[in-house]
Amino acid sequence: MKRFLKHTLWVLLPLIVLAYPLDRWLSARLKQSHTLANGEYLVWNDIYDRQINSELAIYGSSRAWRHFDPQILEDSLGMKAYNLGMDGYGFYLQYMRHLEYLKYNPKPKYIILSLDLFTFEMPKGLYNSGQFIPYMRSSAYMKQYLQPLQGFSVYDYYVPLLRYFGKKTELKEALKIGFKGEQQPALRTRGFAGNPESFNEDFQNAAKMIEKYTVLIDSPCVQLLHRFLSDCKKEDIQVIMVYSPQYTAIKQFLVGKEALVALYQKFAATYQIPFLDYSEDVLCFDQSNFYNTSHMNTKGATLFSQKLAHFLKRNTLLSKNLPVKP
Repeated sequence: MKRFLKHTLWVLLPLIVLAYPLDRWLSARLKQSHTLANGEYLVWNDIYDRQINSELAIYGSSRAWRHFDPQILEDSLGMKAYNLGMDGYGFYLQYMRHLEYLKYNPKPKYIILSLDLFTFEMPKGLYNSGQFIPYMRSSAYMKQYLQPLQGFSVYDYYVPLLRYFGKKTELKEALKIGFKGEQQPALRTRGFAGNPESFNEDFQNAAKMIEKYTVLIDSPCVQLLHRFLSDCKKEDIQVIMVYSPQYTAIKQFLVGKEALVALYQKFAATYQIPFLDYSEDVLCFDQSNFYNTSHMNTKGATLFSQKLAHFLKRNTLLSKNLPVKP
């Protein structure tokens, strides 16, 4: 038995010793990907490398990083802007990114918080989970906010290489970059990426499958937004809540949007911050501004960013008691 244990130890010891540097090597290469995980590595790298020194930050989901062009806002408002929109997630994980951003970078003067139908919906699991792999072992906030969600085991945060098991796409990308370098152009620029596509059939296909979508308002996310707005007030960060355009045809399939907007209005009144509602704006009625019912294409995002920038500039970014509808 003793001989068996000794032999096993001699076999495992080199593997354990090699696991740590191999983990670091894979993670360092995976971070360099310009396109995998919808470009999220580019944003995480800028956060952890302390590369974001912007007066204006944009938070939200994919509707944020598709709709708010930081270059247009910067040119109009005369201040550096960065888009921290997080693909596929509501405010729960947007808040985690907010904490990481402020931990490593100077705080912004202004935050545009992009709101939508899914802001208060808790994640059912980890979508696009590969984006977290290179950073999660060294991030206390990722451990805190990701562990309650299905996607990684508790051991994945501590045992080197374990979280790579089953992640064929991420392993392939890391090895490709390790041996050939990253040859793809960056998907995002300061967190933003326009989509040049015309309107697709997502809406028609979804309409055949479901009759209605009921907006979910999960109390943990509501409480988290209270904490966020309270903290921003203490830090003298001006938050501007914005509901960006969505294609008007989606309205017939929604249940609960009115209650959601009323809740946003209540937050605005409680914290004396602007809530700009573009969900019924004239842009919403032109299908050529969208590539699906929820997301504007490059044309729409340009028009919307220009419109928003003009409004913010005209109101000197911003007086505190602005109307709900700009």
